Amino acid sequence: MKGRGFLAASAALSLLLCLGSPFGSLARAERAGPEQAPAVSEASFPGVWACQSMAGESFTGRPCRFTPWLTVQQDKSYIWGQESGTWTTESGRLSLSGWKGRGRINEDGKLVFEYETNGKTYIQTLYRRQ
Repeated sequence: MKGRGFLAASAALSLLLCLGSPFGSLARAERAGPEQAPAVSEASFPGVWACQSMAGESFTGRPCRFTPWLTVQQDKSYIWGQESGTWTTESGRLSLSGWKGRGRINEDGKLVFEYETNGKTYIQTLYRRQ
């Protein structure tokens, strides 16, 4: 019986990897090396962005629907909750004047910010609202 259980578990894991589960994506990402930001123009960033998830340390992939939306204006200004300032881009990455991290638009069109606070790395994923 133990042999059948092992075979069933192996088959299930193989199926998940083939179907592109998060485990499969992780394995592919590890083989591919560091993620590259797709080539995006400055015109890709203006709009209203809402938080989809936050991850960092033991805080993994938690929803953040009550977080204020990020509004990136075409005039190079932004508003994020009570914070406001200016934004710039360099090598396809968005930098906000009052924010530590930089954002990139991933292959799904989501804006992914990576930043460090108190020696811990966090990732915040936003999706375009408008």
